[in-house]
Amino acid sequence: MLNKLFSGCLLKLLLCVFLISCSSANYNWQGKAAPLLRFTDQNGDYRSLEDFRGEHVGVIVWATWCHKSKKLLRDLSQFISKNRDFRLITISVDPQTQYDRWLNLVKENKLDGLVNCFSGNDTRDEAVEMLKIKEIPQVYLISPDFEVIAQGDDLSILRK
Repeated sequence: MLNKLFSGCLLKLLLCVFLISCSSANYNWQGKAAPLLRFTDQNGDYRSLEDFRGEHVGVIVWATWCHKSKKLLRDLSQFISKNRDFRLITISVDPQTQYDRWLNLVKENKLDGLVNCFSGNDTRDEAVEMLKIKEIPQVYLISPDFEVIAQGDDLSILRK
């Protein structure tokens, strides 16, 4: 009986710690220089955010297991048909075991024309660490001179 009580309390404590850590705010990049992210795209090519200097770039960090991310991807397929004024890069922060699921979501949401990246490193991804991300999805709009113009958790920031 005491064991069950202890286990239940421990589980609730861990859940509270998790929820508190997930609700902490992301680092505010607005007005700052964008970090020099490096990633491998869906074609296996090694890319850097630096490759897109001189262009407006939208960077979307998401994961296949995140419900809000999947909704954002559905919205993104409609968004890109109307807005082609800038380059879009999606970075999935999933574990390697989710590669097929990631590829299916990219195809299902008709994101083939974008620079789609799969980290395979889960939330220990370089992009997550460099951008100091605490919650996903995250969307960043970067100016041609490499300044973060806007950031948020939905596509509305790309309309600025």
